[in-house]
Amino acid sequence: MDKLKNTEFFPAAKEDEKLPSYSQQMLRWLEKEIWYRISKRVNWLLDRIKDDQHEITKSGNKINEEGNWRFKIDGNDLTTERHNGSAWVTIDRWHGS
Repeated sequence: MDKLKNTEFFPAAKEDEKLPSYSQQMLRWLEKEIWYRISKRVNWLLDRIKDDQHEITKSGNKINEEGNWRFKIDGNDLTTERHNGSAWVTIDRWHGS
């Protein structure tokens, strides 16, 4: 995930530009430069939190392929698992309580 980049300065209104058209331009800029970038990153984080697991894909792999790893919350425990080509195999388990 890329770090949030600094946005460019909002373009100043032209001397002969009327307020309504400038306001619409400002709203489009805010949506494109600010809202879209932030909401995309927040949604990415929320997807990881709600799943109770996070898969780390091996270079060139897709999800659920051999060689991938994942962290998984299982009850009160945290497990690390590795995909062996047909199933997820628990490698280690940390007991929460």
